[in-house]
Amino acid sequence: MNRKTLSEILRESTVVYGSPKRKKSIISELVTPKRRGSMVCEMPLNTPLCKGLKKHQPHHKKSNNSAAVCHTFVSDKLKKDTLLGQVLEERYLVLEKIAEGGYCTVFKVIDLKSKKYFALKFMKGTKLASKAGENEVGFLRKLSESDYFPDVLCSFFYEKHKCIIIELLGMSLFQLLESTDFNGFSLQNIWTITKQLLQALYVLSSANIVHSDIKPENIFLIDLKNYLIKLGDFGCSFEDEGYVKGYMQSRYYRAPEVLFELICDKNIDMWSLGCLCAELFLGYPLLQGKDYKNQIIKIVELIGPPDERYLANVKDDLSELARRTKRVKSLENVLQGSSGLFVDFVSSCLRYRNRLTPETALMHPWIASCGD
Repeated sequence: MNRKTLSEILRESTVVYGSPKRKKSIISELVTPKRRGSMVCEMPLNTPLCKGLKKHQPHHKKSNNSAAVCHTFVSDKLKKDTLLGQVLEERYLVLEKIAEGGYCTVFKVIDLKSKKYFALKFMKGTKLASKAGENEVGFLRKLSESDYFPDVLCSFFYEKHKCIIIELLGMSLFQLLESTDFNGFSLQNIWTITKQLLQALYVLSSANIVHSDIKPENIFLIDLKNYLIKLGDFGCSFEDEGYVKGYMQSRYYRAPEVLFELICDKNIDMWSLGCLCAELFLGYPLLQGKDYKNQIIKIVELIGPPDERYLANVKDDLSELARRTKRVKSLENVLQGSSGLFVDFVSSCLRYRNRLTPETALMHPWIASCGD
């Protein structure tokens, strides 16, 4: 099939950017390949986005629709609109709204002192949203020596709203998928993204941090030409203390131990990574449950039920649901057209027990083979 260039894909897309002016603005503000101290600049538009795009039916559902409890709030519209044109802290001029998510709205701002562009995360004026903001600032400052996470400049309050000035990043992987009509990426590009995410997760694991919300919307490009990324949104992250239980992760990327209400640790991020890798190939989420019980069914249909030793610790209704659900699919068939090593990598992430860790995943043959 004829492959579209990145230029053609970006110019044809109206869903992501909204208008030609907005599109040109975003394209011209993709940051340089430098992972540290990156500045907004123009990027060439003649780079092929991916090799061998595969056309799929448009059955992708935005994963924000399945978000965990930490992504259920929307900021007050009037408050957000009145921010435009204001100068906060006598320094940051609010230029435009660039995104809206769970706890916050994100604005593009310019630092009137340095003349550099940054992002402003304007948190909803609730205690829970403020806590998420404090959580993100704390973890990002702890991770400030790593190149795989956004840099935080400062934080402050505007009235009752927590505000965070953070590095301005490029589009998310979800936006990139959306701009390609959810075709899916080449294995080579998936490998490039995955290896960086594994390195980011290795840093998190070493720091005893669980991200707990890995999905395309939270992974941002800093260089579209070379597929360099940063992992963002630490509002729901927590320290791995070995006994955490609770409602976390966006549903399509939610690990079985969360769904089965078992103790969770850093391994939940590797489950999400496996789901993400499959989605980047397919163009749509691998496991699209309608609710948490249906999500369990989707998992069991794909990889089979857990063993009895695992189910012995699960509530009766959920264990019975898993037992009576039959395996009707296989990753080999679902990921047909990829490669055996890629299927094995995803399968090794999507286990009930003994999942790959970031360290062992970096030594997996698919990663070692440079994505072939």
